[in-house]
Amino acid sequence: MLYQGISDQIDTGIHENSQLSYHPIGNLIEINRRKSEQLSTMRLVKLNDSRKLLGMATMLDDHKQWILAVASGRVDRVGVLVQAGLVNKSGVRGLIRQYQRAVDKLYKPKGYTEDDIMHSIVMLRLGGARVAEFAHLAFSSPSVTTARRNAIIMPLLISHAKPTILKVESNISAFLDALPGGETARIIHQVLMLDEIAVEKQPRWDDKTDMFFGVCREHANHVPLEFSSKRELDLFCDALDSGEIHFASEVSYQSVLH
Repeated sequence: MLYQGISDQIDTGIHENSQLSYHPIGNLIEINRRKSEQLSTMRLVKLNDSRKLLGMATMLDDHKQWILAVASGRVDRVGVLVQAGLVNKSGVRGLIRQYQRAVDKLYKPKGYTEDDIMHSIVMLRLGGARVAEFAHLAFSSPSVTTARRNAIIMPLLISHAKPTILKVESNISAFLDALPGGETARIIHQVLMLDEIAVEKQPRWDDKTDMFFGVCREHANHVPLEFSSKRELDLFCDALDSGEIHFASEVSYQSVLH
């Protein structure tokens, strides 16, 4: 066995784990090079692990900050804010920035669900426009305009001058659709009532038709009532100031009882 070990050292060289006094200079230089490379690799691995742990700790702190921000309850409809952030591929820090902007009243999350719109419609029908507007400002619910546009019942069309046949037919259809059973409902008796009611004397603008309302029908054809530029608005205001057109004080309406 002794001679076998001596023969192996002659063939393969001195073992790396042997005492350094048995190694020649060339082997010592090679061992030192390999140990230095191993130490450099271990330093890089430790540095990478430290950076990963630091990133994970920072991410954990961001998530804790986000949880505390949501738990504060300073912003309503946080789910919509998160959905908007996911669509824009925002991270936790982006969501925190958007949340802070919402707290500072610099950002309002949009994108209402069907339940939100239905709640706003109920507020509008039961409480009126003022209650719905108050809910919109206080609870960030859909606005009155959004509720009206998404209403199940078709709104009645108002006329800025003489009612047209198309608008009258549309209002009749809207009335019949609102009946239980729609246009096929069985109507036994009907009473048509015509009357006029007093209205507040102020101009109004319809965002659906871009028309000005609130002037008397006798002089409504004296100025353009379609709002297409600032010039039409100036002409409308100048005509009111000069007395060429007047505010409407009453509005005619028809009601059907059945």
